[in-house]
Amino acid sequence: MRSTLNMFVLVIVTLILNTGLGKDFDLGNSERIRTLFEKEYQLYLQAKEDEIIQSQRSGLGPIMGQHLGNIIQMGQRVLPYLIEKAAMAPKGEEDPFLTLPLYLLTMKSFELSEWPEGSSRDSRDKIRMYLEWWPKARQETPKQFSKRYLEWKTLKSEGKEDEANEKLEEIRALGIAALPMLIDKIRQEDKDLIPLISTLTNGQID
Repeated sequence: MRSTLNMFVLVIVTLILNTGLGKDFDLGNSERIRTLFEKEYQLYLQAKEDEIIQSQRSGLGPIMGQHLGNIIQMGQRVLPYLIEKAAMAPKGEEDPFLTLPLYLLTMKSFELSEWPEGSSRDSRDKIRMYLEWWPKARQETPKQFSKRYLEWKTLKSEGKEDEANEKLEEIRALGIAALPMLIDKIRQEDKDLIPLISTLTNGQID
């Protein structure tokens, strides 16, 4: 599975960087976004079925990667729809290929302490972690952000740059749920946070 997912990452990144997938999407309003997402997701599912049958293996095919790349390029506005699709799978039957889109759209990386005890730490476990994290993040992130932000500011004022950078990484690890708070701080002239905005939005805001 690891080699399959490594190939998946390579295909997705190549599609995004070399072909500019998604740049022609006119997303428009939320109804149109949902329609475009549904179209790409259904095309992905069809390609997944066709390519697995043709190759008689469960690896990623190029057309699958193309449609997932298109979904990623639609940006964070399709994240709720992707979460919804991922949640539809019965436990143990989660789609492992959704881990990278979920990561790229949330920019949430799980720390070792966040993995459930006894977890096999495979892609399906990670899917379930995203599904559990997403609703909690929207409720708990403001408190976590405030704490880490205050600690970061204190370390910076004390001239502890290395420790401050580590704390900044902890803020980034909160993922896309921290974006509104970051924007608010930047509006308050905290320009040092601008690189985090670019990172969390895959360069869509810089």
